[in-house]
Amino acid sequence: MPISISEFRTKINLNKSVTPVNRFEVRFKNSLNQTYNPENLSFFCEIAELPGRNLLTTEERMYGPIRKIAYGSSYVETNMTFLCTNNGMLEKRYFDEWMDNIIHPTSFDTNYYENYTKEIDLSIFTETNCAAPIPSMYVDAQKVPPTLNTIHIGRSGSSPS
Repeated sequence: MPISISEFRTKINLNKSVTPVNRFEVRFKNSLNQTYNPENLSFFCEIAELPGRNLLTTEERMYGPIRKIAYGSSYVETNMTFLCTNNGMLEKRYFDEWMDNIIHPTSFDTNYYENYTKEIDLSIFTETNCAAPIPSMYVDAQKVPPTLNTIHIGRSGSSPS
């Protein structure tokens, strides 16, 4: 039986509306003494993803059909898109320096894990701009930048006003 529009609205209203996915803030904690203030990144984060989670399973057959038995979890890498300012692309340099801190660009020495991971807080705000609680697996995650994607430039694109 199809659900009516009024019944749908009632369900939404009982749950205090739908989460507005366009109201969020990303904060990078424990700066690594870089030239760029990571607090500014909060303003320039255009797109962020809540990280996904996978259950690790193994197939087992004791008797009867094969079953998948869970034995752990893995987390999907989070993608974020940042706008770059006209001030020498400091936002890109922030991530370049972070990656250089992980593996030195000329000596190729690898730093210790606790010296290069950062805590990243992702907050979603309600329509009244109050921070909504996010499940703990999305908050204070230790992160490293595994990939710094290319920035496409070209003469055919338009510049923002």
